[in-house]
Amino acid sequence: MIHLVVIRNPFDLNKKEEQFTAYKAGQPVSFYFAEPGEWNYSINGELVEASATVPDECYLVIMPVVEKKALGFMLTIGLSVLTGGIAGGTIFAHIGNLFWRSVIAMAIGVIGGAIISKMTAVKPDKTNASEQANTYGWGGAKTLTGQGFPLAITYGRMKSGGILLSRHVISDGEKQYLNLLYCAGEGELTAIDNLKINENPVSNYNDVEVDIRLGGNTQEIIPNFNDNYADQPLNYELTQNWSTHQVQGNTCEAIELTVSFPNGLYYSNDGGGMDRTKVTIEAQYRKVGTEAWLPLPLANDVEQSEKKLKGFLFLGGVYWRPSINGSAPIQPAEYTGEIKKKTNKAWHKVYRFDNLEPAQYEVRMRCVQKDGTSIRYANKVYWSQLTQIIYDDFIHPGKALIGIKALATDQLSGSDPQVTWEQERQNVYVWNPYTGAYEGKPANNPAWAAYDIIHQCRKLGETYVVRGEDKTRLIYDKFKAWADECAAKGYTFNYIYDAAGKLWEQLRFPEAVGRGKVLMQGTRFTCVYDYAAMPTQLFTVGNIKKDSFKEDFQGLQGRANAVEISFLNREKNYERDVLPVYSDDYDSAESLANPAQVELMGCVELEQAFKHGKHYLRANRYEIRTITFEALQDAIACMIGDVVLVQHDMTDWGAGGRIQSVTGLNVTLDREVDISAGEYRLLVRNSQTDEVQMHNIIGHNGSTVTVNSAIGIYPDALYALGKVGKEAKPFRVLAISKGMNDTTRKITCMEYYPELYSDDYGEIPVINYAADSALLDVINLRLTKTEKTLKDGTVLCDIAAAWSMPRGRAAKRIHVYYKRIDAPEFTLHKVLDGSATSALIPNVSTTENYTVKILCINDMGVAGSGVTEDIYIAGKELPPADVTGFTVKQDKRNSSVLHLKWNPVTAPDIAGYRLYDGTGKEIVKRISGDTYTYFIPDSGNYQFGIKAIDTSGNLSVNMTSASINAKVTEGSVGKPEAPKNGYIRLLKEKAIVSWGAVTNTYVDFYEVRSHPAPLPGSVLVTTTDLKSDAALPGRTGTIYIVAHNPVKGYGPALRLDYNFPAPAAPVVQLAQTITGFTVKTNGIPDSCKEIVLYITGTDNETLVIKTKNTQYSHNCPADIYTVQAAFVDVFGVGALSDGKEVTVRPTIDPAYLTEMQVAEEQLDQALKDKLANLEASDSNLSQTITNITTELNKAPAESGYQSIHSLVNTLAEMSSTIAANKTAQDGINTTTATQIQQNAETINSVAMRTTASETEITQIKQTASGLASTVQSNKTAQDGINTQFTSQITQTANNVTSIVANLSKAPGSTGYSALTQLHNALQLKVEQNGVIAAINLSPETVKIAGKYVQINGDTQFMDNVIVNRMLAAHTVTADKMNVTSLSAICATVGLLRTATSGKRLEIESNQLRVYGSNNKLKIRLGVW
Repeated sequence: MIHLVVIRNPFDLNKKEEQFTAYKAGQPVSFYFAEPGEWNYSINGELVEASATVPDECYLVIMPVVEKKALGFMLTIGLSVLTGGIAGGTIFAHIGNLFWRSVIAMAIGVIGGAIISKMTAVKPDKTNASEQANTYGWGGAKTLTGQGFPLAITYGRMKSGGILLSRHVISDGEKQYLNLLYCAGEGELTAIDNLKINENPVSNYNDVEVDIRLGGNTQEIIPNFNDNYADQPLNYELTQNWSTHQVQGNTCEAIELTVSFPNGLYYSNDGGGMDRTKVTIEAQYRKVGTEAWLPLPLANDVEQSEKKLKGFLFLGGVYWRPSINGSAPIQPAEYTGEIKKKTNKAWHKVYRFDNLEPAQYEVRMRCVQKDGTSIRYANKVYWSQLTQIIYDDFIHPGKALIGIKALATDQLSGSDPQVTWEQERQNVYVWNPYTGAYEGKPANNPAWAAYDIIHQCRKLGETYVVRGEDKTRLIYDKFKAWADECAAKGYTFNYIYDAAGKLWEQLRFPEAVGRGKVLMQGTRFTCVYDYAAMPTQLFTVGNIKKDSFKEDFQGLQGRANAVEISFLNREKNYERDVLPVYSDDYDSAESLANPAQVELMGCVELEQAFKHGKHYLRANRYEIRTITFEALQDAIACMIGDVVLVQHDMTDWGAGGRIQSVTGLNVTLDREVDISAGEYRLLVRNSQTDEVQMHNIIGHNGSTVTVNSAIGIYPDALYALGKVGKEAKPFRVLAISKGMNDTTRKITCMEYYPELYSDDYGEIPVINYAADSALLDVINLRLTKTEKTLKDGTVLCDIAAAWSMPRGRAAKRIHVYYKRIDAPEFTLHKVLDGSATSALIPNVSTTENYTVKILCINDMGVAGSGVTEDIYIAGKELPPADVTGFTVKQDKRNSSVLHLKWNPVTAPDIAGYRLYDGTGKEIVKRISGDTYTYFIPDSGNYQFGIKAIDTSGNLSVNMTSASINAKVTEGSVGKPEAPKNGYIRLLKEKAIVSWGAVTNTYVDFYEVRSHPAPLPGSVLVTTTDLKSDAALPGRTGTIYIVAHNPVKGYGPALRLDYNFPAPAAPVVQLAQTITGFTVKTNGIPDSCKEIVLYITGTDNETLVIKTKNTQYSHNCPADIYTVQAAFVDVFGVGALSDGKEVTVRPTIDPAYLTEMQVAEEQLDQALKDKLANLEASDSNLSQTITNITTELNKAPAESGYQSIHSLVNTLAEMSSTIAANKTAQDGINTTTATQIQQNAETINSVAMRTTASETEITQIKQTASGLASTVQSNKTAQDGINTQFTSQITQTANNVTSIVANLSKAPGSTGYSALTQLHNALQLKVEQNGVIAAINLSPETVKIAGKYVQINGDTQFMDNVIVNRMLAAHTVTADKMNVTSLSAICATVGLLRTATSGKRLEIESNQLRVYGSNNKLKIRLGVW
């Protein structure tokens, strides 16, 4: 079929004729459309002649030829319907359906004719939209995992997380390595650098290998990824039972097994140390679908480093051989799976098996031996990973790759780390038609990026391969002009396309950054751009249709005078940033509540974002006037985006019309003009070239003017005349559409202001913050560390940072950075709200020391200087500097006081200072400040020494000394003041009393008393410290603290009143266990030392248990228990909790269950043997009947009565048989017979009677080991169903079995009953069609099994559970009931209440009472 579209009016695309026409092979265009006239023809978007052959399944478009410059005309009125292929698909793939290609082409044609403001309009910020590419969300670049993602294409330089292609974990003893392979997108890139792991530079990590491939076609394989690995994480604890798992694919060529010891492998000896211990594991494999399991030899663990790869084997023929430096078969004794270690660290071992036949495999593992299972043995072994390996050696040509091998132990934990990097592509390939060759152009130029998006040329070696549109369809000159403008303005486009999209959607990003627009010109791609430009055409009243001119002014009210530019800021590690830009006349008092938002994807520079913001605001300010008019066809010289000059009499923009004649320098116009004082100029449009020429007027007379030069002036040319600079007004063409008829067009223009582009080269304004009044920094930055151990044994550390803000100040944002102390640059950890005062930096290494930086950003976006602090996790080796400026001075008013002072050491990790006396004895362990007050009792020479101490415990190398000769006079010694700021704190085991130091004089000791006066027995504590334990006499009371001076005696007392109420009752939860129950309470308060539990059974005996844990497991006999609890502090037991009941059910000793299981198995086996004997006896009896009947049938047929007897006597046996056959009057034939057989081992006797429908037989068989008797009846009923009953009693020395069986063939009738007796077990079993009821007895247990069990009569259950057909008291409790409703005719309940205390409802006798939470009665209803 041919899809034929005929457009008869090019100015109205909505009116077109469409039809599907049958295809005729080899026919030209004229076969399908042969109307007279001049027509343009297009097949699948390409212009052709009428004689062109039309292919099948094509899109054929027919439209009239437009006079003059047809292609330009088609562009301006949107006739891109001819270009069925312009929407060549997405940037990654072409659209195959020709119909939709054409539909999209028409839609793009409309876009091409839309107003130019679409090219520069403010765009809403859609950064939170779901369709955003993964690289550009607010969370920053993230790694894609999975399949089906498009190959990313890079322009310029941008941060990326790429696509994770492969992941493999390698274990090596106590270390685990994580191998990650990422794809950065399409190559060949210029560079990949600035690699970070979890936003930390790679240099911050130990033992990390990075390999980069830029995406060339001949790049080398990345180490560690020459094979394809598929890890399957497992968590099977290996026991003596097999654990089986299957690899994922069906082309597995090698297998890797990883076993782990998360708690290490060791034995705790009596001395508290570790000894070596051993486990033995086993592995097997087989192809899926096969039966036989094959062994996998597991290398015995050895300590020698040269044998670490001993567990790597390959299958050579039928033998396993070492993969490393080995060709001889392995020695089986060295591959028995033994692992022997002495380590308490998490440990891993890997076994690899290569050269398997490609297939899908099952693998199973188990632990066959351990040295022991007590708690002293740490020997749990897990099968932690199964890896499928496929040999690959694929270099991934054309793809940029990053391979990382990183030590995970003690560095990385949990999920895969977040890996990012910066990648750069510097060149795209552009076809230069002037040189006839491809040239490299900057990939970060917006114009050349747009060109490449359309053309998609890639260089493979020396060959250029094009995936997009043909080079002849792109107008090189237009793109080059746009690129030159972008280069001159410094506009760059840095972007990674990592999500699929349509071509025209993907072009909008470089268009926005480059302030341009890609359009169609016929079947070719061109572009326009919004930069300063020279006029290209002149419109005057001479070529503007009469009465079509219209002038409009757009209102200024509501226009934004501020704009927010959203972009990825390279200076902020490509974070999403929002830059507010304000107009020159911005007034915050009159500003808009919501400024306009612009998204610039591909912009990464602050300066560029600022320039775009300023341009948008200038456009808002200047672009006010629009005009529309209709012009004749010669208006086709301009295009959308061109700047044109417009003259019209209605607006007094000069005078205009057409030139009548030209004589020398005299030019005659079509109207008289008025030229007053000043310089005038004549603008003339050259009708041959459409160029606008300027001519100075040197004289005039009526309608004739004299010019300085008449070159290029011809009759009928358009002109505009006026004062210099006011001859005509410049406008930019926004749209050209259909006019009132087919020969005119309507042109829409926006007033053009050169000022709109004047500031493009301006710099970002810099605010002077010289006064520092706007800068902000945090204060009191404090760092603490917390170590933690993960489940896999990895030890990491969290850094907690806390700070304060200066009083009355607030930040807009707070940035938290950190780095290793020796690292050159900080890593941004998190951006917090300005109100934050803390942050947690998790999972840092315990082997490094770190620096943390807190940076405040104020409301104007300006950062402070930042505050840094070091934290030593691994510890610092260098000691702090020596203390300087150490002096000692005696107080002038109190001679017993010495003032010590020194210069602080400025290192950030100083923890304080240590003070010594003259002999080097320590006086004060740590002083946090740089001053200290020391009291002396007497006159004398006092010597001191001081050292600085850091957070790692290092002291200064040298002690700094100071001394003083002090004289203490009694008159200057003050009496001690009362201590201040005392308090009493209740701890778990004691009460602590503390107080502030008395500083007005020397104090030799303090006393804590129960009375202010020193009465006998009132002193509780005497101490030289400022706190002490105190044995308080009760929960409520008063104590007194006094200071003593050896000269002045006691000072006044500090009174401290205290009241410590009894601890509140705990919240108790009970849970049943197999052997008892568990008691769980809420946390023990800081002031309490333990919990006391009261456990009372039905015998009313109470067990008291004290514990320091909030969970206690209690093992006890079966009973109903009531549990209460209370907290205990230094004064005694607190409030008691309400009693809670728990029922402990009887349990059966597992040994009894095991015994029953063994007995049941023995009984079942004995019964099975007897049933088999029964079937054999039946077969033997049937054969006996057959033999006797055959003998009888040998007699003459005419006889009505036959009989035989025989006696067989041989050396081995003796047999006697007597048989008779008689036909009765009813015609029924009856055979009777007896037989006795005897040999050295067996005596067997048989008696039988048989007719045509019934057989009866008995047998007694006797041997030395047993005796068996069998009775059988076999009868065929009228319905043809054979019924056979058999009973048998078998007796041996160790069992007696009695069986009655129905071996009938009738459906639903087959079954048996059996009684089996052993010396230690008895079984009664009845079976009918697979349904079994049984009673099994063993010495300790009775088991009853059946589909239904019914017990009638008086039944008594011991232990007072069920007695006399009644449930005993306390045997039915709430935990045993689960009913939707419970009813009774009458119940006597006594007191019924919803709780024992607090808010509750109570019903008692004839009253209903409601209590509040304070236990006060609120409502009472009833009689009292």
